[in-house]
Amino acid sequence: MRAFYSQLRAGIAALPGVISADFASGMPFSLGCGGGSFSIVGHPWPASEPVPDIRRCLVGPTYLQTLQIPLKQGRLFTEQDSANAPKVAVVDEIFARTFFPKGDAIGHYITYRTHAEGAFQIVGIVGAVKDRSLALEPQPMRYFPALQIPSPFMQLAVRTKLDPLQSVPGIQARVHELDRNLPLYRIATMDELLANSLAQRRLVMLLLALLAGFALLLSAVGIYGVVAYAVSQRTAEIGIRMALGAEAAEVRRMLLRQALTPVIAGVAIGLPAALAATQWLASLLYQVTATDPLTFTTVSAILLVVAVVAILLPARRATRVDPMIALRYD
Repeated sequence: MRAFYSQLRAGIAALPGVISADFASGMPFSLGCGGGSFSIVGHPWPASEPVPDIRRCLVGPTYLQTLQIPLKQGRLFTEQDSANAPKVAVVDEIFARTFFPKGDAIGHYITYRTHAEGAFQIVGIVGAVKDRSLALEPQPMRYFPALQIPSPFMQLAVRTKLDPLQSVPGIQARVHELDRNLPLYRIATMDELLANSLAQRRLVMLLLALLAGFALLLSAVGIYGVVAYAVSQRTAEIGIRMALGAEAAEVRRMLLRQALTPVIAGVAIGLPAALAATQWLASLLYQVTATDPLTFTTVSAILLVVAVVAILLPARRATRVDPMIALRYD
């Protein structure tokens, strides 16, 4: 298995357009990197506490570079971390903070599952990765060299300069050069894996957006109907004011001031209520706050504009009518 992975990785890395390639027991947003108990050599767990179950992943020498997981301290794996070399491990920054709060994780020894596999010295600390869901906080992760713990179940990560799917035929050819009976399956770009992990969340947000849009439409129609009807009912009053010498612009300003007062009051009451309700949506959002100022401002502006139009249109018609006709309006 070690020879197969090493030869295949070298062959794929030599393909045109390929920047780097390597294997891992699991990719972000896919299965493979499971959990497992472990221990820190020299720091046994108290008998009263359960042994923690922390995620672990087997990776090739350049897998962390392929996925551009940043190095925070120490070093990454190399080709020299082979079966006969001293056993090493890399942990993420969350693992280091959790189990080594003094910042001295480098140099300590941890186990893979049990002491049967021996102890692995921590040689590097890397950045944390959200590998299950964007909605979940990253979990502590341990990385071990696949050359030291070979596994028959691995996934291939390939970073390319071109469209990744254009490299699939060449990758398939390299695989068949080593084993003609070995298929490639579940081929996907990282964008597709990310999209699949967000599919349910996007459906929920789409339905909420449609309902919110329908509610906004109903609100706009309701405000327009009520305000326009209230203004049209004052046609006789407008006629009297015009007959007594009031200017059309002055009448429209009066109507705007009087009719907008309850609308503005409604917006003022609705905004705090909407802000209070956003706590139920916060868990469904990513890179957007539940109290997005642009959304609240846009919705409030739409309702105010609808109210202004509902006031000005009937008021404009009423102020253009002859005062005598307006006085006879029922």
